Amino acid sequence: RAKTSVADVSIGLHSETAETYLPELKKDLQDMKTKVILGAASLEDWDKFVEDLKNDANFIKMTEEMNEAYQNR
Repeated sequence: RAKTSVADVSIGLHSETAETYLPELKKDLQDMKTKVILGAASLEDWDKFVEDLKNDANFIKMTEEMNEAYQNR
């Protein structure tokens, strides 16, 4: 098992933005995955979701905070 396991490098990292934004993001992500799987949304809708996420101010801030916390380990 140890040969195929990959450590989760985010364990122990903290982001103030993630505390408030991540639960909503996880729900939206799961909802979109479900819609695509059930055919209620297209792959183009998925691509737009990802592009919108890349430009989302909260997502960018959360990513920056996590990267900073990782660098400061």
